[in-house]
Amino acid sequence: MREIIEKLLEKIGKDSSGSVVFDDSAKNPVEIKKENFHDISGKKTGKKVAFVDGGNLELLKSPSLSLFFNRIYYTIYQNNKRTKSGKFEFYTLISTENKSGKLCFSTDYFFTTGKIDIKKYEFDSFDKTLALGGRRASISLVGNVIRRFAELIVAGTIKADFVVVDGSLEAAYPHEEELLKKEFYGLSKTTGLLTDNGGSAAAALSGLTGKKTWYYDAGDVCFVKLHPKSKYIFRLDAGNSVDELLPILQENSKDPVFPGYPYGLVEADKFARVSNREKEMLKMQLEAAAKKDFEKLVPYIKSMDAHDVLDSVG
Repeated sequence: MREIIEKLLEKIGKDSSGSVVFDDSAKNPVEIKKENFHDISGKKTGKKVAFVDGGNLELLKSPSLSLFFNRIYYTIYQNNKRTKSGKFEFYTLISTENKSGKLCFSTDYFFTTGKIDIKKYEFDSFDKTLALGGRRASISLVGNVIRRFAELIVAGTIKADFVVVDGSLEAAYPHEEELLKKEFYGLSKTTGLLTDNGGSAAAALSGLTGKKTWYYDAGDVCFVKLHPKSKYIFRLDAGNSVDELLPILQENSKDPVFPGYPYGLVEADKFARVSNREKEMLKMQLEAAAKKDFEKLVPYIKSMDAHDVLDSVG
């Protein structure tokens, strides 16, 4: 075991310098410099900040059909108090169709709580941003893509001075770019960004300043430490200035449940999450609604759930 520890210590020695390398190859690496660290300061403005997150679960899965339940939750804070919150719930039915000789995934939506203006998307099953290793993309991936799109659409409808969504603002999927607006801010729970010498960007930054709270300016991306006792550094994608937003986020990041992480996002994650208990209830509702036609769905459900059976053994 000590041999493993020694190797780990050897590897993390590289996490102290270099340049931040972004996943988007179009962005130039940003050299890590101490002068890019800044204090979080500013007067309380009383401006509103909204937080948005989403959750979903797959209820039915086969190679040709997938049914997801989605929940998008938002909450708005002003002077560090919640002033409004809301949610949208809907089902996404994804089906495989032949479009001009290509097998594509098509989407249909069924809203149960609220409604958002989301298009019926089509995705090439061999799209390079969805497929893995040249193989056809999993139909289930589309359900997660649609949840992400729904989060961005909801964020675009909220009336607040600042809107913070969970995750980065880098487009990863087809059609996503058109939904990303510069006035959004994206806070990522985790970041996989590296330095050009192969180290962790977050780890490299953490040891270079004595400031108790800070933000590191890397252009349209910042790295932030929002609480003195926080052990976490978060990535903040920012299309606009962060000067007014950061003091608000800092004030909102004092909850002992997760010091250093905005409570608005903790709340959004909590109420957007779809539990396994809900999944079983939703499946029962689906079976009850199908009645005698449910037997027609069984071959689709059973074609890809053998892993679930094995996971339940023992």
